[in-house]
Amino acid sequence: MSVDPGSIPSFWVPHWSPAQVTGASAVPGRPLLGHLLEEMGLRYALDGEGGVFFSGNNHYTRCDLYGENEDRVLWVQTFFAPIPSQGEIGDLVAFADEWNRSTLWPKLYSRNDGEELSLVGESCMFVSRDIGLSYLQSCFASFVHAATECSELFSAAFMRANGDDPMPADDA
Repeated sequence: MSVDPGSIPSFWVPHWSPAQVTGASAVPGRPLLGHLLEEMGLRYALDGEGGVFFSGNNHYTRCDLYGENEDRVLWVQTFFAPIPSQGEIGDLVAFADEWNRSTLWPKLYSRNDGEELSLVGESCMFVSRDIGLSYLQSCFASFVHAATECSELFSAAFMRANGDDPMPADDA
């Protein structure tokens, strides 16, 4: 016995026909990410691997698409300046824990390269080949805005109190 999928009621999800779906679709790629950053008024550059990045006070943010063909992941990573004092490690962990608990993204984790302790924030989402342009724009803008807001809070908590500014804004 087989079940006709059309006979299963859908209580919350409306049934959309392709004719009802309107709006432009986007083929995600690095040029599109650069264009979206330009629309937000952010200057960007390409790194050695072809990723798009921009910088600000005490952070730089890298945006890229990973994957091939139709299945890709949009990845927005923010690298924060190392904390100026090793005595603030507990405060850094508490900051990351509170941020992760109270926000959706970016998710923060600490990075220790042996000499310096710093934070990294990551936001990512799966994108298909023909994702809706307005949806991609709003998600990407949310990721970038959250990364910038997190950077401002990080700077207020760890950098400006000590007068340190180890990663000046890109003036080029």
